[in-house]
Amino acid sequence: MPEIDIEKQVEKYWENFRRQLNDEDVEKLDGLLEEIEEHFIDPTQDSPVKAVDFVKWLDPEPILDVLKKVYPYFKHIRHRLGPRMRFFAYFMVSRRKNVWQAYHSLSEEEYMQLGFTSKPLYELLREFCYERIGVEEFPIVLCWVVKETDFLLKKQGIHLGGETFQDATAVRSLKDDKQAKYSGYYKHSGYKMDYTIDANQGVPLDYVPMGITEDEGKNLKVSQEHLAFLGITEEIRVIDDKYATFENIACSELKGISLYYNIACNWVYKKEGEPGMIKQLYHNRTFALFNSQS
Repeated sequence: MPEIDIEKQVEKYWENFRRQLNDEDVEKLDGLLEEIEEHFIDPTQDSPVKAVDFVKWLDPEPILDVLKKVYPYFKHIRHRLGPRMRFFAYFMVSRRKNVWQAYHSLSEEEYMQLGFTSKPLYELLREFCYERIGVEEFPIVLCWVVKETDFLLKKQGIHLGGETFQDATAVRSLKDDKQAKYSGYYKHSGYKMDYTIDANQGVPLDYVPMGITEDEGKNLKVSQEHLAFLGITEEIRVIDDKYATFENIACSELKGISLYYNIACNWVYKKEGEPGMIKQLYHNRTFALFNSQS
């Protein structure tokens, strides 16, 4: 899995990085960390931290190698990709609707804070975000953004992912896309993107691409497991009734995650949905699975 690879790569990078530091470098690093803390003292709705002031501290070095496949001249351009990766992170956490909005929301000085020597051309960043970062690269980049963001927030006592919400958005396909299926509900062909987002910070935490007619409910456990893999402790998840199956409710409670959802008007009460019955059912299933593997 790409997530496992990037996890090892990040750990290996930091181990090698710290091993090479001398006393002077350690002092400089401590100074940088203190400067980070000065920028993140008690961020609130009244005194928020600007997204660019946050992402400028993100270190993209551990994951730049994922771009080798999309840049034939990777060795010659590698040193330029770090600022572009920080811009992509800014685009993700700044709640801008598209790259055009994200691009024009930054000043030349802020671009230099991201590592650029001057304000880059829009086409350069559009191509990087929409073409260079593809289907294979995006999950790894997203893991990096989430892990780095979580690392910086934890230093300030801010808990990322404690409260989340999950929903899927339909995306219309191109007319010549033969793989896309037609949905009678959405009245067009296309796909769905299942997102899990931090409910308080608005930071995207996970996504699952899927067919437009596929069941969204099957993504809930996968998303919860992925967040746990990233080291995020989830407590509350807000969902709609498509995710609120007996299995998902029970598995979430066993993980200590409370699900919030509206009860559909056509639901029928069943005794199997009582907490005691659910615990008994999954206790029996777990016991049977344990015996089968013994």
